[in-house]
Amino acid sequence: MHDVFISYSTTDKQIADAACATLEAHGVRCWIAPRDIRAGDDFAEALIAAIANARVFVLIFSSHSNVSEHVRREVQAAFNKGTIVVPLRIEDIEPSGALQYYLSGRHWLDAITPPLGAQLKRLAENVMAVLGAAPEAAAATTDNPRPRPGQSPRPRFGSQAPGGRSRAWALCAGGAAAIVVTGAVFLAAQRFWPTAAPPVDARRQQTCSAHLDQATSWQVRSAKLAGEDNNARLAAVQEMLRSGQTGQSIYYMALADPKTPVGDYAAVSHFWEDFSGCISEKALDYDKVFRIVAFPDGFWNTTRNLRAVFGANWHGLGKGIPDFMSEFRGLCLAYKKSRASRQQADSLDCTQ
Repeated sequence: MHDVFISYSTTDKQIADAACATLEAHGVRCWIAPRDIRAGDDFAEALIAAIANARVFVLIFSSHSNVSEHVRREVQAAFNKGTIVVPLRIEDIEPSGALQYYLSGRHWLDAITPPLGAQLKRLAENVMAVLGAAPEAAAATTDNPRPRPGQSPRPRFGSQAPGGRSRAWALCAGGAAAIVVTGAVFLAAQRFWPTAAPPVDARRQQTCSAHLDQATSWQVRSAKLAGEDNNARLAAVQEMLRSGQTGQSIYYMALADPKTPVGDYAAVSHFWEDFSGCISEKALDYDKVFRIVAFPDGFWNTTRNLRAVFGANWHGLGKGIPDFMSEFRGLCLAYKKSRASRQQADSLDCTQ
């Protein structure tokens, strides 16, 4: 069950993920696509069912969602059901066309002026007020997250992120943890070679095609991060964790605002996790990707400790999930296997 349905244009996915993380950090259960759609489910039917079961409909409103046919249909479904709609405006524009009709007279929340984190906190406070101080929602803390249907609990970027795209999770020392990590790596690798894959909806296909077109620019950002002081970045994350923040909140706030101490790491790792998910979902052909996209070895190797600390503390100190960045790890394993078959020199260590 969930309290809130989050509607957004795919162009605004990073902010939608950040809003989802903030709401769930306040104990408000959210439903967000594609994280909460089970493999094989009809995309449209899953959306309508999720809207019908939501108590609040949060719209990430921008110039992109203003012209999105998918968003218009989602808002219409919420309007017809009489669901409370809370628009969060992230651009200084007014709704037009059908959205002007559906949203007229609604109370707006503006997230135009930074910092975004403060605006998202205000969104959470308003939603909790709408839910009636949310005693029911507060019981669903992120210490016991709602799992993605058909998968182990984890935020997806991109889960495929957060409670998901919601994708990265606990890597702990010790024999038992090693078994967990080994199992997670094995399962991640298997997702790249399924016997059959569910059909990819047009919206997801469009996102994945855009990822492929943008891969070169993300490789440049990855190389830049690989050359930065990631030990200092790690120390900053650990200090924020000790102050009471969760890995999840630190990560998604950095996605929304790269001026945080985490910098561009969250955005870059988020891209590679979702890009890798496109391959495991068969929205992108792996053989084609292998031929034209170089794996970001330097980024993978130099941010190993960051992956570990985020995964091990996603819901707070010592509260992690066993498959943080599992899609990215699966891509690493696939590249390692392909390089070996071509007898190419390879120093990739994909265990973490």
